[in-house]
Parts: sequence; C-alpha cells; structure tokens
Amino acid sequence: MPVLTPLLVARGDEIVLSTNRLRVAHAEKTAEPSFGQTYARRMDLSAETEWIRFHLTLEVRDVIERLKLPRVTDWDHFYYRFVADYRLDVAIDGVEEHIEGELLHELMLL
Repeated sequence: MPVLTPLLVARGDEIVLSTNRLRVAHAEKTAEPSFGQTYARRMDLSAETEWIRFHLTLEVRDVIERLKLPRVTDWDHFYYRFVADYRLDVAIDGVEEHIEGELLHELMLL
C-alpha cells in the first residue's frame, strides 16, 4: 500500500501544488551490506489534482555515505546518503514537461 505524505511544487515564485496526498511506492528493496539495513533501490512518487499531474521516479545508483548514528535509544539508528537518477513528468494546466538528471537523497532510520 502506498504511503501518503506532503508535497509542495513551485514554479518560480508561484506554488502550483500543495497537497498531503503524495503517493510513495518503494520497489527493488535490498539490504545495504555494511549494516544490513533495507532500502528501496527505486521509488515512485506521484500526485494528481484537476490541474496538475506529478510523477517522479528515483533509481539509486550508489550508496555514497553510510553511518551508524550514536545510540540514544534501545535500538540502533542509521543514516544513508544516495546518488540517484531521477525522471520527472509533470503536467500543469495541460502543459507537460519531462526532466531527467541526478540528485542526492537521504534515508534516516531512527
């Protein structure tokens, strides 16, 4: 089942979408070998209203930072930073745009 979480999309100084109905789906889960924690190698994020359609796909290329954080609870905490390729398809008021590139994203298991 997809996770629902907030999303804000802006174009210049104009907010074109502010919603708490972002769908997040994880795929290709794998265990990171240093600490054995599971992460998704691919994520699909999407949202849709009557005037905007948003779909973002992230595909992890590499784990570039991995840390076991100081223990402050009865369980361990971890931080990961990934380099990923992204593809964004967005349509605002019927005008479609496709953007691709590279980004960094993070995962914290607290």
